[in-house]
Amino acid sequence: MFVAYLTGKRIAAPLESACKELDRISSGDLSKDIPVHGLETKDEIGIMFRAMTSMNSSLRNFLGSVSKSVQTVAAPTQVATVNDLARSSGQLSKATQEIAKNVSESAQGLGEVTKTIAGVSHEAADTASGIAHVKDRADELAQLSENLKSLLGQCKIE
Repeated sequence: MFVAYLTGKRIAAPLESACKELDRISSGDLSKDIPVHGLETKDEIGIMFRAMTSMNSSLRNFLGSVSKSVQTVAAPTQVATVNDLARSSGQLSKATQEIAKNVSESAQGLGEVTKTIAGVSHEAADTASGIAHVKDRADELAQLSENLKSLLGQCKIE
């Protein structure tokens, strides 16, 4: 049961951190890097954090290029640039929503894995309890056997 708790904690903490980072990014704050602690693992959590890092970097680059484009556009074409920015912003919003959806689906999948691990842990505990019970009964039988041998040794018929 303790193993299931630790496993759940190991999964839940990084997912909570990922959700906070995705909320920050979806609000338009691309100024911070994704925390390194999530990038170190080679499991699904690490894959997700590396994808988030890539997304954050791509979004920064994208907004940087949009910003440069806006600065170089002449005044008469500013209306077109605003429309382009609005369209790009919509695309960025859709991409962010898709990533958030994928993270949510990953979190649900990890939740199922955690439930399965907890079930296996519970079954293992039940099995261990059953084995201990069988051992106790075997010890009792061994003691009864010894008592029976002793009684038979005392009752030798001549």
